[in-house]
Parts: sequence; C-alpha cells; structure tokens
Amino acid sequence: MIDQTRTKYPSAIFYGGTFNLDYLQAFDGLYDFSACYFPSLLDAYASMAAAVKNYGADKKFYATVSPGFDPRIFWGPGSLLIPREMASITR
Repeated sequence: MIDQTRTKYPSAIFYGGTFNLDYLQAFDGLYDFSACYFPSLLDAYASMAAAVKNYGADKKFYATVSPGFDPRIFWGPGSLLIPREMASITR
C-alpha cells in the first residue's frame, strides 16, 4: 500500500506510530504521542531519536509535545497533569 501511494504521491511522507525500528524499512520515520499518557516514555525519547538517526540519516523521529495536557475531566483527579506553565510532570 505504501509503495502504491508513493507512486501516486511521490512527495508523501509516512510515519509509523511505534518504537519498533523494523518499521523503518517501510516508513520514513517514527513517532510517539503517548508520553502525555505514560511519562516514563519521556526518558526513551532521546535514545529512540538516536536509534532512528543511526538507522538512516534520512529517517526522523517525532515525539510528543503536550503543553497544558490535563485529562482530569475524563480520567479523574489522579490523572497525569502537565501544567502549561511548567516543564515538569506531576500526578
């Protein structure tokens, strides 16, 4: 499917939502949006970005940016809170 889409739209860029480097065989890069849900993943971003870069100079890794992330209205008062004015994460 990706090959067919690349033929029709040669400037299309494809990113896989995973930390699995094997996906870079087909995708232009990887992304992760789950750090706002799992703060332990924040530490993995630097190593993941380096691993993607080592895989190939043309590959990219995109990480989550979530200023003001506040899911307490959905998940309750114990949910992860990232205050807009702070760089730290609290619970």
